[in-house]
Amino acid sequence: MEKNSNNEAKMNKRIMIGAIVAGVIIIALIALVIADSLAMGGLYIQNKTDKNITSLIIYFQDYEDNFIDNIYEGSIKAGESQELKYGSAIKYAGETYECCVRVQFEGEDELLINDGMFDADFNGNIRLRFFQKDGEYYLHTKAGLGVFESTQKTDMDTDIILYFDESDWDYIL
Repeated sequence: MEKNSNNEAKMNKRIMIGAIVAGVIIIALIALVIADSLAMGGLYIQNKTDKNITSLIIYFQDYEDNFIDNIYEGSIKAGESQELKYGSAIKYAGETYECCVRVQFEGEDELLINDGMFDADFNGNIRLRFFQKDGEYYLHTKAGLGVFESTQKTDMDTDIILYFDESDWDYIL
């Protein structure tokens, strides 16, 4: 008899621990959902190169080249970063639109880079990181929604090589 009540006490203890763990997981998921719904969009730009960006314009346009929304216009010194909370969602009534980045580094021609394919209002984070490696200049772009910055609705998570001498760029596969 004592063995049965001992087993029953162990079983009750396991059930209690399981319930506590399940409760903590449910509370954490609820907190993530709330944080996701309250998240405001932000633009994060890093210039991790040895050159100043003399002009940087970031805006959205549709595939018929109609201007949608301008979210940044400025310059960034070598090694510096910019952060901007743009607040409300970027709204567009059309089917799809893309992010356009016009960038000019000191001593170089301006490049126009079109990236991403947005198909809904966007209030997530956009990250642009300019960097260099082995004498080449690159741009990493990412536009994501939610706490985990999902790029499913933006198709924007790419590495791009910048060819200043040809005034061109290309995706890195």
